[in-house]
Amino acid sequence: MLLKDNFICIGTLGRSHGVKGEITAKLDLDIEELYHNHKDFFLMLEESDLLIPYRVISYRPKHGSCLLGLSKIENKELADKLTNSPIWLAKDLLADVEEVSFNSFAQLEDFTLYTSEDKLVGQINEVDESTINTVLYVLSPKGEEHIIPFAEELITELNIEDGKLSMQIPEGLLDLDALEEV
Repeated sequence: MLLKDNFICIGTLGRSHGVKGEITAKLDLDIEELYHNHKDFFLMLEESDLLIPYRVISYRPKHGSCLLGLSKIENKELADKLTNSPIWLAKDLLADVEEVSFNSFAQLEDFTLYTSEDKLVGQINEVDESTINTVLYVLSPKGEEHIIPFAEELITELNIEDGKLSMQIPEGLLDLDALEEV
């Protein structure tokens, strides 16, 4: 049985495209490098709380999303049944990507946030990308909510497999003396 702990949700399937079973996908992670570097590249789709493997037989970028051709999905009717299905990727495949690039930082939800000095800030509960400035809503171990501005240049470490994000927190935003050493 495939355990979700070994996978990371990277997006959702959209509507079918054409009559040959291609499906649009909105992905939080760029998988083009993985697709081109693996002869047999599989994504998992969540169906009835189970992860089902599908081999990716075609991949085409398309205006902020992509079109996927998946094994066993050969017509529009089969593709339509998968609309809104979550897409999962094996975490061990992330090591094969030279540079992980997110299309959306919503992928950081449920990560644990640390300062660049490795002090625990808390669990990221929400990533708000609705405005030009991305904001993280973080729940501390003491139950306090912190609202932290986020920018890629503040990241000091990102470990997707462990769900850990370390970043430089702007001075004065947190009482750093109250944070726990790791």
